[in-house]
Amino acid sequence: MIENKKQLDEVNIIRPIVIVLLVLMHSFTIYAGGWSMPEGIHDVRAYFWIAKMSFSCMLEIFVFISGYLFAYQIYELKMKYTFKKILSSKFKRLIIPSIVFSLFYSILNHSIS
Repeated sequence: MIENKKQLDEVNIIRPIVIVLLVLMHSFTIYAGGWSMPEGIHDVRAYFWIAKMSFSCMLEIFVFISGYLFAYQIYELKMKYTFKKILSSKFKRLIIPSIVFSLFYSILNHSIS
């Protein structure tokens, strides 16, 4: 019998590592050329490498976790997915909130300008 648990230990181990990489990358992006360096900030090569190394595998790990969870749902939990069901789910969860918040931001930004 398959144990139906809400969280996977493998993902719980990887997730904090990816979060730390994300924080490091965003903290040191200015040193990696993410935007122009302001006056008074000195270039530190170690910070450049921290930003580059943390960014180098972060996206791949996010994609790996997503694929792992998707495969887990299909093969271990025996969930049935169709293209229409996935498209509908993603549209409701991602596209509709994106449109709503984009409109809200546009109206808010337009009224301030």
